[in-house]
Amino acid sequence: MDESLKTQNAEAAPVLWLVADDRPGHRNQLAGVANWMRELAGVHCEWLPAPTSRLRAMLWRLLRRFPPGEGKPAPHWILVAGERTHWAGLAARRAAGGRLIVLMRPSLPYGWFDLCCVPQHDEPPTRPNVLPTLGVANAVRAPVARKPGRVLILLGGPSRHHGWDTAAVTAQVCEIVRRTPHLHFTIADSRRTPPQALSTVCAAAKTWASGGLEAMPVDQAPKGWLVDTLSRTATVWVTADSVSMLYEAATAGAAVGVLSVPMRRRGRKRALRAQELATEVGLATTFARWRKAHKLPQPAFPLQEAQRIAQALLMRFPDRG
Repeated sequence: MDESLKTQNAEAAPVLWLVADDRPGHRNQLAGVANWMRELAGVHCEWLPAPTSRLRAMLWRLLRRFPPGEGKPAPHWILVAGERTHWAGLAARRAAGGRLIVLMRPSLPYGWFDLCCVPQHDEPPTRPNVLPTLGVANAVRAPVARKPGRVLILLGGPSRHHGWDTAAVTAQVCEIVRRTPHLHFTIADSRRTPPQALSTVCAAAKTWASGGLEAMPVDQAPKGWLVDTLSRTATVWVTADSVSMLYEAATAGAAVGVLSVPMRRRGRKRALRAQELATEVGLATTFARWRKAHKLPQPAFPLQEAQRIAQALLMRFPDRG
C-alpha cells in the first residue's frame, strides 16, 4: 500500500475502518459501534468490503496490501464482524496500521487481534485483549418515549441450533393474545421463517385481537423498519432461536418475552446459555415463566453494548499504535 496512506494529517478526525461482509446482522453490529464512535469522538468511518475469497485476503496480508482501503485515510481502528472478515482485517492492519478489533469469538487465535469483543454465552477466555459482552452489539437505541399498548412478535426459524414447530409457536402466540386482547399486535417473520408460518400464526391469533393485529412479512418491511419499530414498542416477544433480536429488543428497553422452539443436539449448550443468560440477568422472560404471572417486567438495567465497546476502544487505544 502507498506510504502516503500511513502519513495522514494528525490533526484530522480519527478514522475507523469497518471491514464488512454481506450479512445484515454483521453490518448491524459494526454500525452500532460506529454510530457511538461518531457521537463520542467525532470519528470518521469508512465502510470497506471484505473479499469473498479467504485465500485472496491471506494473499493481501502476505503482500502487505489491502486494495479496498487504498486512497482512504489511514485507520486508528479496524473493526470486523463475521468469519469472512477476519483475514481481511489482518491484511488491512498489516497494510495500513491501526488496531484490529473483532466483534465475536474469533475464528483465528485471540492473540492475533488487539481486542476481541466476545458474547458471554460463547464463554470467552480471561485475557487482557478480551472484552466479554452481553449478547452482540447492535444499532438499536433506547428511545426517550415509546407508545404504550403495542406488542411486537418476531418469528425466527430453523437454525444450526434450533428446529421449528409452527403449531407450538402458534399456540403460544394465541395464548398471549387471548390474555391481552385489547393490545395492538404486529407479527413479523424473518428470512429463516418457514413459508406460511406467518400467515398461519396471524390467522389463528386474529380471532382474539380486539385491539388489532397486523402482519409484516420480511420481504415487505421498509429499510430500518425493525429498529424503528423496536424503539416505539413497549413489549416484544421473540422466538428462542432469535438471540440477536432478543438482545436488540432489550437494548431498545422493551419488556422482552421468549417463545419456546425445539432445540437441536448440535450447539445445544451454547443456545441454551444465550437464552438463560438473558433471563438470569433480568433482560428477558421465558414463555413458561410468563404463564405463571402473565406479566413481562421491563429490563433490569439499561443495555447498550455498542456504546460500551466504543468507549473501550477510545480508552484503550487513543492513538493509532
